[in-house]
Amino acid sequence: MCLQIGFQATNLHNERERERDFGILTRREAEKEKLGTLEVTVISAEGLTLSSRPVKKNAFVTVSTDPHSHASTRLDTDGGSYPRWDEKLSLALPPAAGFLAVEVRCREGSRLHTVGSASIPASDFLGGVLPADYLHFLSYRLRDSRGERNGIVNLSIRVVQPPPPLWAPGKRQLDQVREVVALGIPVRHPGQYGAQINDGF
Repeated sequence: MCLQIGFQATNLHNERERERDFGILTRREAEKEKLGTLEVTVISAEGLTLSSRPVKKNAFVTVSTDPHSHASTRLDTDGGSYPRWDEKLSLALPPAAGFLAVEVRCREGSRLHTVGSASIPASDFLGGVLPADYLHFLSYRLRDSRGERNGIVNLSIRVVQPPPPLWAPGKRQLDQVREVVALGIPVRHPGQYGAQINDGF
């Protein structure tokens, strides 16, 4: 029994040495490799109403990528139905995140009211021909609980890529790298684009 346990431990050690030698990531490490940070700057909102009346004060915004990753702005106490925050929020970006949920809420005493919400597709700020860390300025139409239009939220979104994995290549891998000749192809940087309003419907 002890001999079998020792044999299994030796195999595990050898496997880890091979992974370290060739820079092979485990499944858990690969998942961590995919994770990035989403920087969302909530700039302002426009035309917010509550029960058909303009919001007076204490509006704030909550953004989330999944139930375990969310953040909120401070309360805007003097902007009324046109609040302004200019507040940067950082969220974990799971590999399977399909959209960013944005919800504008309002506090009245001890009560919280949902003013409107918007679902931002991940494709609006991920992929495409733009650089991965491109700063997107976007405006989205908010919808209340009945699906009616209720104002606009303005924000910017940028994806911060995770740092490369920290591993030292083994001698065998370095020998393989030396035998490869890479030819770089210059790519023209795309121009800047203006903000756009997305209705989501």
